[in-house]
Amino acid sequence: MLHLIQKSPFQNQSLQDCLNIASIDDQFLLMQDGVYALQKPDFINLYQNIFVLEEDLKARGLQLDDTHKHVKAIDYAEFVRLTLNTDKTLSWY
Repeated sequence: MLHLIQKSPFQNQSLQDCLNIASIDDQFLLMQDGVYALQKPDFINLYQNIFVLEEDLKARGLQLDDTHKHVKAIDYAEFVRLTLNTDKTLSWY
């Protein structure tokens, strides 16, 4: 399953609600203010399949570093491919 995280985990409960049902093998796409989840080490260190929209990352002045080993920045074309290659997609906002 692909989870689309769209809200900041510091202002919204959606990431925690998502993690309550997520499988360790699920994929996560951080977008809009959801990119702030990169600042949650308990999330970043537990899951292996984390993507972030590069445009949203840059718009918020964030960048990936060595602590984000399992995170890949993607563009909108890769976002579309990701959704096409996933059986189910669930939006969290």
